[in-house]
Amino acid sequence: MIKLVSFRVRRFYYDQIVLGEKHEELRRDGEFWRKRLIDTDTPPRIATFVCGKDTHRREITGIRIDTPERVLGRELSAQGKQDIPTDTCIVVSLGDEICPYYDPRGGVGGGSWCGYSSEGWCLCNRQCDKFEERDWNKEAMAFEEGVKSDE
Repeated sequence: MIKLVSFRVRRFYYDQIVLGEKHEELRRDGEFWRKRLIDTDTPPRIATFVCGKDTHRREITGIRIDTPERVLGRELSAQGKQDIPTDTCIVVSLGDEICPYYDPRGGVGGGSWCGYSSEGWCLCNRQCDKFEERDWNKEAMAFEEGVKSDE
């Protein structure tokens, strides 16, 4: 089964993620996020962003440790320093939007990976009008190797 992780975000960032303008999510480098994102046998493949009652999913294309200043290209704001008080942060790289019909429990889409993007691919096979075969096992193995090589 594909692992998911949820992030609560402020409206400003949520809107950027939905529009595809924000490509990385930063989290403090602490025990809570390390356990969920890095120190796990099965890294998450889908990020669910929550803002109020709104949700949006994106594929996770990579996870790494870095400094916030290097990732952002600037010093953290005052709010950023409160959110990420550590010298390093965990960076979650975001990919394509995930089809809202995807159900990891085996419902719509059969529990298999499902997604769509501005390029027009979709794998839900039941709800969307676009369908494309992809070798997700091969892509999952490549993703997991990338996470291990970043450590």
